[in-house]
Parts: sequence; C-alpha cells; structure tokens
Amino acid sequence: MTATVPGSLPDHVKIHPAAEIFPMMAADRLAELVQDIKENGLLESLTTDQDGALIDGRNRYLACAEAGVEPRYATYKGDPWRYVISANLHRRHLTDTQRAMVAGRLASRLPGRPSEKASYDAITETSPTRRDAADLLQVSPVAVQRARRVQAKGSEALNRMTEEGRVPLYTAVRVADLDADEQETFVKRIDRGIAPSQAVPTKTPPVETSAPSETPAKRRPRPKDARVIAADALDRIAVDMAGFDVALKQVEAVDPHSTVEERAAWVRSMTKGIQALTRVRKLIKETLDS
Repeated sequence: MTATVPGSLPDHVKIHPAAEIFPMMAADRLAELVQDIKENGLLESLTTDQDGALIDGRNRYLACAEAGVEPRYATYKGDPWRYVISANLHRRHLTDTQRAMVAGRLASRLPGRPSEKASYDAITETSPTRRDAADLLQVSPVAVQRARRVQAKGSEALNRMTEEGRVPLYTAVRVADLDADEQETFVKRIDRGIAPSQAVPTKTPPVETSAPSETPAKRRPRPKDARVIAADALDRIAVDMAGFDVALKQVEAVDPHSTVEERAAWVRSMTKGIQALTRVRKLIKETLDS
C-alpha cells in the first residue's frame, strides 16, 4: 500500500502514493512554514493510513525537521485518495490550471497504469477513476486531458511552472507540443517576467521569394479588462462545445452502474457550467442584436 520518495524524506518515512498527487511547496513557502512552526509550533497533525504511510503532511514533516519540532500524527481509516483531495482543496488556493494538473496526476495513477513511484499494490480498487479525477478536482474532462498532455510531453520546468500556476493550461499545452529548445526558451522568458501569452516561441517565417497572394491576418489584441472575455477564449469554448455536441448527440441514458453521489455531483457541476455559458451566450447575442 505504500511507496517511498527517495531524496525527499528519510527512507524510513513511508509515503502513500495519494499524497504525491499534489506538488511539494516551493522553497520560499516552505521556509515560511518553517518559521511559522518555530514561532507557533505545529498546529495541524500529519496524517497516516492504518499501515503507517503518510497520507498528508510531507511539507509539514520537512518543516518540523528544519524547525527542530517533533511532528504529531493522526491515523485516518477511510479512503486515503479522497481524504488527500478534500484536505488540500480546502487548504490550498488553487487555480483552475493547478487543479487540472493535479487531476492529470490522479488520472495517471490507475489500476494497470502505476507511476514510477507507485506500485501496483498501492493502486487499489479504491483509487478514483478518470471520471472521478475531473469531478473530484472540479475541472472538466477536457482540462484533465490537456493536463496529461502537458505532463507527458512538457519539460520538467514547464510542468513545474504550470503546477505553480505561472502558466495557464491552454498555453502550456501549446508549448508542450514544441521541441525541447523552444520549451526552454519559453521557460527562460517566463523567468524574465514576460507574460505567458507573449513568451511562446514562434517559428521564423520563410523568406518570401515573391509577393504574398494575400495580406496575413493580424493578431487580435487581448482585452486588458479582466471582465471582458478574449476572442481566443471564446474560440476555445466554441470548439469544445461543438465537440460535446458530436460526442453526446446519440446519448439517451447514463451509466446504470454510476452511484447516486456521482450523479448528484455531475448535476451540480453541469448546472454551474450551463449557467455560466448561458450568461456569456446572452452577452454575445446582445452584441448581435445591437
């Protein structure tokens, strides 16, 4: 049921793979946690499963070691996967992109598809399904798919920046499709403070041997007002909705093996999405009628 993380915590500390779906704290935030524990003590116990594997509290363990404070432990007897997700979603202020990246990690830890650090024994029938991953992290299945694409094709630096919320998921997917040198260029530009949308490398156009047959389209400017949705964002939504239309056109029933809790969660999530889309659709139609 357990897996250890070499080089992160001491070898004798067993880590449950569910704990690994959320990234570790950045160095500066870990330093703040160390200082807080020095001043106020450990306010929240570390959590283990019934086998003694750490489910929640890797950062607190490291901070306690640095602060010279003995950690306290509490044992959780329920489903470790759902506990980790619930605890971290309440504790961390994650963006949509960060939640999608976590869902991507979760979706890769399924029966028959263990990660490098997780054994087959640790991936049990209680592990969330791919459908669960999107629902539990409150993101769309499309976002999970994009996150897994970044995790599979993107460099370590690109994945780290995306997990930290410094790069939007849509931009990260575009960059993940580039070669290694271009991904490195993008990362360096982000470190220099360039906005992600402007940091994506573009291919140098070939030298024209004759006059082009038509004038290339100009790039549409992005609205500076956060209350105004950009045209490229509307393009992506329209494409996604067209895909849903094709995929769902023949559906007449839902999976009879799904639980009541799953169906209720789907209804809640879809209701919120429909309400948001209806509101944006109304705004677009008003511009057509004006």
